[in-house]
Amino acid sequence: ESEPGPGTSASPGAVGLSARGNVAATVGDPVEAPVGEGSPILLSLTVDEVRVLQSCSGRAEPTQRPDFGQFVVLEVTAVLQASGTEPSDLPPDARTYAGLGAERFRIFDTEGAVQEITSTDASWACFEDSELLPAFVDVGQTVSGYVVLDSASPHGAVVFSPDDAAGWEWAF
Repeated sequence: ESEPGPGTSASPGAVGLSARGNVAATVGDPVEAPVGEGSPILLSLTVDEVRVLQSCSGRAEPTQRPDFGQFVVLEVTAVLQASGTEPSDLPPDARTYAGLGAERFRIFDTEGAVQEITSTDASWACFEDSELLPAFVDVGQTVSGYVVLDSASPHGAVVFSPDDAAGWEWAF
């Protein structure tokens, strides 16, 4: 099953490609891509805000501290819709969800080095479940919440790359 990939047309927030080949996106502007090649399912993802925090409110402890130095907290809204068709009219083999979990996001520092591990016990323990972005969005659904990454760098770029190919990136 294929995951969404960056679209060929620029969204309002696209400012070109990054050095890593990702669509350079702007906070507050949606990016969109079909889920699968030639699919009528379209994922729209908006990073509404990016914050770098030294701690967060925790589920297990009142204050949660990062393992690597700081938390990069993204406030995200995602919509999955069937373009030009009703969800009930989709072919039986159509992909009807998209993955949004923290493992789909990577951090690059200002020198371009990737931080492979960004999801830690500390980042997972930030905020209540109801405040976090669900791991999946289904067709016809709009979801929003926080994605919390544990970052060694206070500045850089966050990349959403659902299929481990080119994706979208936001500076922080």
